[in-house]
Amino acid sequence: MNGQNVDVAFEVERGGDISKEIEVDYVVKDLASDKSDDRQFTGSVKIPAGKADAEFSVPIATIREILQDGPTQEATVILHGGKGYNVAAPGSTSIKLADFGD
Repeated sequence: MNGQNVDVAFEVERGGDISKEIEVDYVVKDLASDKSDDRQFTGSVKIPAGKADAEFSVPIATIREILQDGPTQEATVILHGGKGYNVAAPGSTSIKLADFGD
């Protein structure tokens, strides 16, 4: 948790040549229980040269949202292809905050 946000960690992996650093762009669709609260934002994560993966975190809820609505928030992370790489299927994943309650 970062301040008032509830963050979830994701990992992006690559195959093939790992000799160069790449920067992978992503979009997060933050799907709140109240559709008027839906948000979307972009980001990127760097996979350093010599590494096959990197981890990044995205906020999927705030403490206030959880107190008001319960753990109903969910987010979808979508990876985008970029310079020097393509994204293989599945290319996206979704997480529901309620999945962490059990």
